Amino acid sequence: MVTSSSLPAQPPVDPVQRARARRTLLLIFLVAASPIVAAYVAFFFWKPSAGANYGELVQPPRALDVTQFHSLRAAASGQPADATALRGHWVLAYVGAGACDAACAQSIYYTRQVRLAQNKEVDRVQRAWLVIDGTAPQVAAVDDAPLVLHAGDSLASEAGRIVLVDPQGNLMMRFPADADPKRMIKDLQRLLKYSRAG
Repeated sequence: MVTSSSLPAQPPVDPVQRARARRTLLLIFLVAASPIVAAYVAFFFWKPSAGANYGELVQPPRALDVTQFHSLRAAASGQPADATALRGHWVLAYVGAGACDAACAQSIYYTRQVRLAQNKEVDRVQRAWLVIDGTAPQVAAVDDAPLVLHAGDSLASEAGRIVLVDPQGNLMMRFPADADPKRMIKDLQRLLKYSRAG
């Protein structure tokens, strides 16, 4: 029969060893729990931005009847232009008054640069200046002006902006006034990469 007096005496527990064991256990727990905590925080508290686009998507896209746009003249050639030629292309268009100030001229220049930056996809993109008032367009003030069309006042809410029209004639994206052309280039590159339209 084994009695308590015959059992070997337990060595005293070293407090340093006990603290080290607790720290190790706590560390294992934290490593195991951290993905769960991170997922919880991300799900309930982190709100990602609405999207990766620089331009604002128009929801739902707004159908434009380009056949109702009156051709003012093709700026570069001085010849009459057919607005329906925009169909089937992505169109970068500056919307504004016929009196073209410095901001207008810069925006029209940006449409040119953003289009040219599309490299081999450049033929899928056209440019336009959509005049929304009765002022005769100051074509001479714009270097290499795009197709100039009178769009009436239906686009007055977009005045001073560059917009993107899809190949079906829908206004689908608007860029901020004083837009950043580098960010516009990225938006358009992404669109052309993933869309077979146009």
